This record gives sequence, C-alpha cells and structure tokens, in this order.
Amino acid sequence: IGGVIYRELDWKHLYDSMIEGANQTATVMLLVAASALLGVYLTEQQIPQQLATWLSSITSNRYAVLGILNVFFLVIGLFLHSAAAIILVVPIVMPLVKTVGI
Repeated sequence: IGGVIYRELDWKHLYDSMIEGANQTATVMLLVAASALLGVYLTEQQIPQQLATWLSSITSNRYAVLGILNVFFLVIGLFLHSAAAIILVVPIVMPLVKTVGI
C-alpha cells in the first residue's frame, strides 16, 4: 500500500517481487517434497521404530527424552525450513513419543 501511495511501486518492481516470491515458494515446496519422500522411505524401513526401541532402552524418563528431542529439533531447525522439518520429523518421532508415553 505504501508503495502505491508514495509511487515507489511500478510494474517492474511488482514483476520482480512476484518472480522472487515464486522462486522462494518453489524452493520450499521442493524441500517439502523431498522431506515427504524421505519420511516414506524411513517409515518403510522401520527406522522410527528402531530409533524408539534404541532410545527407550537408554532411558525411559520422559523428561530426558523431551530434552533429547529438543536438541534434535534444534539441529533439524538449523538446516530445514519449518514445513519440511515437520513433514520429516513427525513420522520419526511419533513412535518414540508413543513408546515413552508423552
């Protein structure tokens, strides 16, 4: 709105902004698609169940598991967009959360 009122927004800037927005959206959607495929692969290989068994053999304290998950989420969040991280992490974490009883 400010660009129209102060006449700082012209068709060239609008076009460039739309192209940049489309590029950013495409990048995020590519990450989401790759995360979904990786999640399906991990689920088919039963890696989340193996991780849940391994971590529950280390500790059954739900607060320790929450601490470990927080560190895991922090590391994942450093490298992935939030939507891609959620799609990737949920299939991995859900069996663990159910096993511990969180």
